[in-house]
Amino acid sequence: ALPIAVYPNPGNGDVHLHIQAVASENAMITVSDLNGKVFMLQQLDIVEGEQDFPLNLTSLAKGVYVLELSKSDETIHQKLIIQ
Repeated sequence: ALPIAVYPNPGNGDVHLHIQAVASENAMITVSDLNGKVFMLQQLDIVEGEQDFPLNLTSLAKGVYVLELSKSDETIHQKLIIQ
């Protein structure tokens, strides 16, 4: 699995996605609530090595969300708390 981290979590919506990739590839980031309503959909160009992607989610209401990273051979889910 692709190692990812979202920080700060919990946070105020100004978060970062940290990825440690073993190969360059395209991925899609989706942020949705627990009911499946999508609030953000963004394509990422991942390069080999460690990277940090800022995500501005400050417009989201306080609550629990799911950040999903989808790439060609796997999908990773990470719980995200906005407070």
